[in-house]
Amino acid sequence: LEDLGVRNKGVDPRAAWRLFAERYWLFRGTPSRMWLDWVFAEAFGMDVQLGAETADLYFDTITEKLGSDAFRPRALFDRYNIEVIATTESPLDTLEHHAAIRAENAREGGWQGRVITAYRPDPVIDPEFEGFSANLDLFSGLTGEDCRSWTGYLAAHRQRRAFFAQMGATSTDHGHPTAATANLSASEAAALFDKVVAGKATPADAELFRAQMLTEMAAMSLDDGLVMQIHPGSFRNHNAALFERFGRDKGADIPTRTDFVHA
Repeated sequence: LEDLGVRNKGVDPRAAWRLFAERYWLFRGTPSRMWLDWVFAEAFGMDVQLGAETADLYFDTITEKLGSDAFRPRALFDRYNIEVIATTESPLDTLEHHAAIRAENAREGGWQGRVITAYRPDPVIDPEFEGFSANLDLFSGLTGEDCRSWTGYLAAHRQRRAFFAQMGATSTDHGHPTAATANLSASEAAALFDKVVAGKATPADAELFRAQMLTEMAAMSLDDGLVMQIHPGSFRNHNAALFERFGRDKGADIPTRTDFVHA
């Protein structure tokens, strides 16, 4: 991955692209390949397949077009008649970019494209998410709530959900390993949370906590109207060596069998 420029700012962009093009055939049959082929043909007008022999043609064409006004984000927004784009952000995100877009929307004569956020709380819901404990402290700092207490933790979620809604959010987004849900009593949930915060949670405890939080998020959606999106069943960062070397979200996700019947 270093040769492709991942954590290597000194790599030559053309050399990295040639390496990608030489191995593009490895993407055959994948959604990524279908999406890229469509973009290359429809957006960039390429009529030959990407490969080692056409790498430079692609590189030069894409570089030239990306530098033109026609390929600026707002121009593409208009070109494809996009009604709305929804991004996903962590509760720890300040949403300053969304605030800037909303300010531009409100300005007389300003750009009117609609870009909204969605509430993606995985970093502060999944006890197995790296940095979870530190994230709780950041969560406390953002909200002024004690996120190491069960009641304060839930209050922080409600507060951030309300803020996200003010920034245009209409939905929440939850990427859990399974579709499991739980319906613990308030005392049971608080005791489980204390165990999680203390760093004493077993894998089974972590799964139960995630399950309970899906129920809590559903209850909050009934109150604030945010549509709840769940996409379970992805084993995130399953390549341990890749994760340790480059961090999360480097393409090492794989689907797992998911049970919705008993969830």
